[in-house]
This record gives sequence, structure tokens and C-alpha cells, in this order.
Amino acid sequence: MSYLGIALMLFGLILLGVDWVEGMPLFWRLTEGPYAVALGLAFFLLSRRVSQSGV
Repeated sequence: MSYLGIALMLFGLILLGVDWVEGMPLFWRLTEGPYAVALGLAFFLLSRRVSQSGV
């Protein structure tokens, strides 16, 4: 499951770059990409925590 977190973080960075290049409104640039990165980081950290606990 940690690979999904990594993939989502990379996708969020790509979204951030595309939004910036395409000139999307500032609120859009500051929410779409960074939110995906934060969610991916949460997936990654929580999945590592579950795998370390042996569940």
C-alpha cells in the first residue's frame, strides 16, 4: 500500500506543476497539488506504520 502513497505524492507534484504552467487561479494551485501530496504522504506513513506493527 505504500506504493500508492508514493504514486499519489508524485501525482500531486505533477498537478502542481501543470497548474502553475497553465496559469490556474492561485487558490487552485495552492489546494489541488499540495492536497494530493499531503494525502499521499499520509497514506505512505500510515501504511508503513501498519506494516511495522505486524497487522
